[in-house]
Amino acid sequence: MPALFGKSLPELTELLSELGQKPYRARQLFDALYKQRVTTLEDITTYPVALRESLAASHTLGLPEIVQTATSIDGTERYLMRMADGETVETVWMPDGDGVENTDESEAAADQRATKNHARAFKDPYKGPYKYVDPRNRGALAEAGYRRATDELGHKAVENRVSVNDLHATILHLLGMDHTRLTYHFNARNFRLTDVAGNVVRDILA
Repeated sequence: MPALFGKSLPELTELLSELGQKPYRARQLFDALYKQRVTTLEDITTYPVALRESLAASHTLGLPEIVQTATSIDGTERYLMRMADGETVETVWMPDGDGVENTDESEAAADQRATKNHARAFKDPYKGPYKYVDPRNRGALAEAGYRRATDELGHKAVENRVSVNDLHATILHLLGMDHTRLTYHFNARNFRLTDVAGNVVRDILA
């Protein structure tokens, strides 16, 4: 049987018109599918029993089946889902801020927490929400005996993390340039590509 989930409002309007229903019934079904997120046709309480039974006789709800899940250390979740037509898709749910949903937290409190986390991340270049180990030059890294790893999703680095500034400093070093002396002039000031931070990560050099 064809699935209801995935149909647009015009498609639902046409479907219900064929069942002799008025256009507002399509809006009710659309809201039930995508706003109320019902899991069965019986949950559409805005519909009379007869209409629910009529839909159930000719259509399925068609919600995707969760085949596989994986969770990152920061709470990010990845889902592999099988759709009604048998095709599979991947989707990712990312929590707010530091890995906790802001359900009862005020906006001001959330902003304050985010500011603290941001400042904490820049105090330690090896700890923070958006630091990573560059995956390039794997052969050279292996020869140097330098091991690095990410979480199960490949989203966050969990071992031998390197800051972006350190990464850039190391790349420039491999190109034969000193990142502390490579500058460009802008607004009456000499700027470094690594700004005011960055150290060559010599442990990874073979």
